[in-house]
Amino acid sequence: MQEATRPPTPPVVRKFRSSTHPEPGAVRVHQGKANDPDVASTLVHGISTKTSLTVSSVLNPPQKTMFQQKLQELSEAAYTSSKAPVGRSHDQHVGLPRWTTDKTTYGVKTNRGLDVHEIINPSKTAEELEREAQEGHESYIRSHNAYFVGERIDRKYDMGHYSKDSRFGILTPHFNDGHTIGKTLHWLGETKKFYNPETVWKRSGNRETMLPQTGKTKNLRGITLNLPPDHTFGKLLQPDEFDVGALLYSTEPDEYIKDETDCAAWSAHCNTT
Repeated sequence: MQEATRPPTPPVVRKFRSSTHPEPGAVRVHQGKANDPDVASTLVHGISTKTSLTVSSVLNPPQKTMFQQKLQELSEAAYTSSKAPVGRSHDQHVGLPRWTTDKTTYGVKTNRGLDVHEIINPSKTAEELEREAQEGHESYIRSHNAYFVGERIDRKYDMGHYSKDSRFGILTPHFNDGHTIGKTLHWLGETKKFYNPETVWKRSGNRETMLPQTGKTKNLRGITLNLPPDHTFGKLLQPDEFDVGALLYSTEPDEYIKDETDCAAWSAHCNTT
């Protein structure tokens, strides 16, 4: 048996397979650019670096001619007038009036005003500060729409018949004894069995009876039960046939402990095991 040779891939199909399965070392090309000319390999990105001065030309510059030396002196002549000894300024009288001296000053002298302490914490009373704030308050309302905290906004309504402090509506009825709330707690048609129109508030006891006393139980309600001192409340539960030890050691029902002798024997057995 001979292995049949595989037919070669057509060029039309090969260009699409090269994008997903390229040859080793080949550049992967997108299938949309299969037949496009190769322009990317000829492109160069960036800016070409220009040559600058070498180190030797900076440390040991070439000798200048007489003409080049004169040109340099003329170009630096503007800086010679500004040169001055260390610690002193250069001569600045060039271009200034003749009557100017070293002590001549220009400008308008600033008048000294209030200190920062006087602005932040002025030495004024609270009444003076309130009066000063009220003087310019109307202007601030018009320019900045700035109102005090809780101040009512003036909406320019026609209040000819009413003052600014007028209130509208009916006052809500209020009673301190709470009988209005008591009406809402009863259904319609329900008899008011516990309703007392003449409510009298009084304390349930005086100071002596309400203070706790040493050795006695605090009884604010005054309810006294004729019971012995060792009386306990609740229902007495009947003990089970087995105890905790029987549950832990999975004791058979016929081996449950019945009396104190069996308990002592069971405890000795547990200690030995």
